[in-house]
Amino acid sequence: MFKLVIQDDEGKTTVVPLIRDEITIGRKEGNTIRLTERNVSRRHARIHRINGTITIEDLNSYNGILVNGSRIQGRVPLKESDRIQIGDYLIELKSERADQPGPAARGSATAPMERVDPHAVTPVPEPVDAVHSDAATRPVAASAAQPAPVAVADAPTAAARSEAAQEALPFGDTDPAVATVAAPVARLVVLSSNFAGQEFPLDKPAVVIGRTDDNDIVINHRSISRHHAKIVQEQGRYAIVDLQSSNGVRVNGEDYGKVELRRGDVIDLGHVRLRFVEAGEDFVLGRDAEIVDLTAETAKGGRGWLWAALAILVVGGGAAVFALGGGKSATPPAGGANSAAAGRDVRPAVPAPKQGQSAGNGAAAANAIATNAPADAAGGGGVADHLATARRALEDERWADMQAAALEALTLDPNNAEARRLKAQAERELRNEMRYTDFQTAAAKRAYAAAKSAFAAIDRDSVYRLRAQPELDALRDQYIAELRREAATHTAARDCRAITRMAIEAGKLWVEARSALDEAAAACRKQAAVAIERPKPRKPPERKPPERKPPERKPPEPVRKPPPVNASPDELADAASEAAKKHNYGRANKLCEDALEIQPTHPRARLICTIAACRMSNEKRARRHYARLSEAAKRSVKQLCAQQGIQLD
Repeated sequence: MFKLVIQDDEGKTTVVPLIRDEITIGRKEGNTIRLTERNVSRRHARIHRINGTITIEDLNSYNGILVNGSRIQGRVPLKESDRIQIGDYLIELKSERADQPGPAARGSATAPMERVDPHAVTPVPEPVDAVHSDAATRPVAASAAQPAPVAVADAPTAAARSEAAQEALPFGDTDPAVATVAAPVARLVVLSSNFAGQEFPLDKPAVVIGRTDDNDIVINHRSISRHHAKIVQEQGRYAIVDLQSSNGVRVNGEDYGKVELRRGDVIDLGHVRLRFVEAGEDFVLGRDAEIVDLTAETAKGGRGWLWAALAILVVGGGAAVFALGGGKSATPPAGGANSAAAGRDVRPAVPAPKQGQSAGNGAAAANAIATNAPADAAGGGGVADHLATARRALEDERWADMQAAALEALTLDPNNAEARRLKAQAERELRNEMRYTDFQTAAAKRAYAAAKSAFAAIDRDSVYRLRAQPELDALRDQYIAELRREAATHTAARDCRAITRMAIEAGKLWVEARSALDEAAAACRKQAAVAIERPKPRKPPERKPPERKPPERKPPEPVRKPPPVNASPDELADAASEAAKKHNYGRANKLCEDALEIQPTHPRARLICTIAACRMSNEKRARRHYARLSEAAKRSVKQLCAQQGIQLD
């Protein structure tokens, strides 16, 4: 199986397995792989897997796609080790075939194979699961004929390095002699389908998980609280603490406030499921655990959730366990003599049996989980038992259990037609369950087009189609009610054309909505026609002619004597002064202007012209005369003009 190793500009690496036939990459929500940098387009690229051939397609992105340094156009094939540049992200296509263990190695999913430097002479203990600490640690004896210890940097091949160190190397570094092996750290791997394959290393003493960007691990899902949980590391052990989240922390189906994590623990944070992978554990998604989809119903807990978790273990390692005829238990019984958990709080492997449930049934369920097999299969293990388990799961709509049981039957009988049919039906219903969840999400947001599209994607023969049909009908009625309220607003405003436009758009979604709006548009036009009807003509009221009063006649102005023809500037200034005293400022202005024509520098005529202009509110003329006055004259006339509302300065 191929995988994508994604490295950002800070060197952080994420591994995404190629388990789907089509993967979209972009910045917008809804892509299979979401890259959040601004130099990534909303829909940037699409990766196809057809008959074992993998291709990448540029979706008309702004910054393009570089494959091995060359920009591509359209769709091009990819081969192993090709390097893809999308914005600030470097993506490498790798194959996991070299990492797949042989049949014997798959006998126990909890005993990873460690790589050891063949040149090292230091005794190296055999890898023993912490759960199986009853076996003594057996060092590898050093031979005297072996050479002196050689540093890892001098190792001739990359096979001597740990897999974790290889993943940590930059893609450009292909020389195994230049890197130092990094100490492996534990990590969390997402099993939920919406974030499947994302890995988060636990490389800090305390790692906070939440929905917002200020957390160490950001999982942007509505069921995750802002600060949901914290994983603390103490003396090589990891514990998870609930930070008073809304949906709580569940480990292997049990609610905890704080609990120590162990190899293989399945953690549910809201509707997101993660798997705890110990440091150095050889874990491969798709081999050791399957991708699941948690709905609100399955996340609430109960036996359905327990069996879903059980199915994950069965798909990952159950086939190898049955093929080998058993093996060591992945989870030892609490209180065992040589239990690795001795001296610390041991968590129950399964929920305590309810009142009225026999202890034998609880023991059978615990034994089934310990052997990575369903409780129904623990007793027999034949094809008929697995098929019966699958049919019971079909009746209870437990699709993951149904798929797991069908896979177990196909492991024993690959040509069994009934097992193939049940497996295919379980896979279809798992997909339909995801589409039904998308439908419910869109309906809750009143995204009517998205809800109807999600409903149409559900298979017609699916149980979820029948379940969603009444919900879709209620959603349609709600949509029509909203349209009618909006149409009533347009009717009040006599905007019937807006209702017609609404009807055209609504008809693309529901025919019933088009019919309802057509009726509203007809009612709007009818109401508008009544409103524009002209009223009957009314007889105009009789108007009495207005009473006319004779115009008031003003007494004629006294005839002013014209100035003497040969008057001097002083005589004209005196006459202007007399006219101003009688408030005849127009005549005063005329006389002083005549005096200034004879003698432009006559100071008294200039002062009288300034005063007359201010009294007549002629600001422009007042400023012209004021500018030529002496400072003393300016001070005397300034306040007088200010009383008339003219500011000369």
